[in-house]
Amino acid sequence: METLQRPVVDAAWYLVDKNSFVPPWSGVATLHRAPGKLLNSLSNNPFSIGNPSERLLVPILLWMEYGATTETAPTPPNHLQAVVQGLIQQQLAWYRDRDIGEDGMPCLHYASESLLPDAPYWEDMEVQEGRYSVQEPLHLSLLVWSNECLFRLAGLTRCSIDDLLERHELTVFSMNDLLWDTEYGIFLPRDTYCGDTVLTGSIGGVLPLIADVGDQGQAEDMRAILEANFIEEGHYWVPRVSLATEDDPGTFHKDAVDPVINWLLYYGLMRYDFDDLSIRLRTDMGNLIGEYGFYAHFEHTQSILGNRGIGNGQQPKTAAILVDIMERSLQHPCFFE
Repeated sequence: METLQRPVVDAAWYLVDKNSFVPPWSGVATLHRAPGKLLNSLSNNPFSIGNPSERLLVPILLWMEYGATTETAPTPPNHLQAVVQGLIQQQLAWYRDRDIGEDGMPCLHYASESLLPDAPYWEDMEVQEGRYSVQEPLHLSLLVWSNECLFRLAGLTRCSIDDLLERHELTVFSMNDLLWDTEYGIFLPRDTYCGDTVLTGSIGGVLPLIADVGDQGQAEDMRAILEANFIEEGHYWVPRVSLATEDDPGTFHKDAVDPVINWLLYYGLMRYDFDDLSIRLRTDMGNLIGEYGFYAHFEHTQSILGNRGIGNGQQPKTAAILVDIMERSLQHPCFFE
């Protein structure tokens, strides 16, 4: 970590510590100082956290906490097994209830279930009886990463994963078969009502970097798209919509910088050994938040005039995310087995 960024990390810790523990986001930070707090907060009920996409983060954070091959990793408590069993059943229920096409790709019915609820592709999706039926690359990649972590946690707790493993393998196959666009080098969302994928300028097309979905060649393609469309001098890393997308007065703030998306991208870049981009993303986030504060979103255009923060500041979620990005080793052993 750069010495100049230590004060903003200390400020982030202060904000995290003074606010009530809200899983899963508070757990992102407390992994570094209070191992076990996330697990204790679940009280054997991992089903009450956030929206479906946020819920998928729980196995990921638990694996970061108990699966690390470091001296600081705590000994898994006895009740971890019950939590892992519950999480496995939660994943299987998601497949059972939302895998409409039986292709291993559960659908989202509402934009609010996504971590990209304002992505432009929602406008192009058909609605039937008030619901979408969208196979979203970001959500499916979170599912794959979450499954990966559950398999490792199951190894620690001796839980059965046979049913989930079968569905997981189908997810990875179908994402490559149905969502990967070889021409553009990204994964595309698919509307199951019509069976077509939708090409948009959303950052979601490269976020499958977070999971073991594509091979290194596909990862290189996604990196190329990221650098060509989302990274440019005079702009903070990274807007949620391509900088090449024409401005639309009706999409105000849809292209904002989102710390949650940056956090996911940070891990995705590390997974595929794009350490140069990981370091640049970490530095840029430290500078952005250090300059303007802990907002949920930021304007992506750099300017000396006005605050780049959007909405209310002092957001504990943003503080927790910054702590993890700044404190995390680039070669964290949890992700490279």
